[in-house]
Amino acid sequence: MLAGCDAAGISRATFFRWRSEDQSFADAVRDADDGLTDRLVACLHSRALSGSDRLLLAALRARLPDVYGERRSVEVSGGIGVAVADLTPERLQGMSDAEISELRRMLRKLKGEPVERAAIPAEVLPG
Repeated sequence: MLAGCDAAGISRATFFRWRSEDQSFADAVRDADDGLTDRLVACLHSRALSGSDRLLLAALRARLPDVYGERRSVEVSGGIGVAVADLTPERLQGMSDAEISELRRMLRKLKGEPVERAAIPAEVLPG
């Protein structure tokens, strides 16, 4: 955009004003931007298929994140009997003080902080 402003002999402020005040100008800018995106994607595909493993992996991660995306998981043994994915605000509000204390202890452990192994009250244990 800056190079286009320089080539046209206008300031960035003029460009942004025209874009906000003139719908046909805004549409033309959007079309040009979409065209650039299309060209960048074509270039990416060409380079990825011609031997750049990093580009190929990046393209696959973007298109198929469930298959090629980075996987991150946390496993916690013992404790509160609830999956991390189930920790909604509503679920947290319904937890007992003992459950919240144990959750805090496990989170400190996950962060690498020293923790004492507290006795887990029976009402916190699953089953």
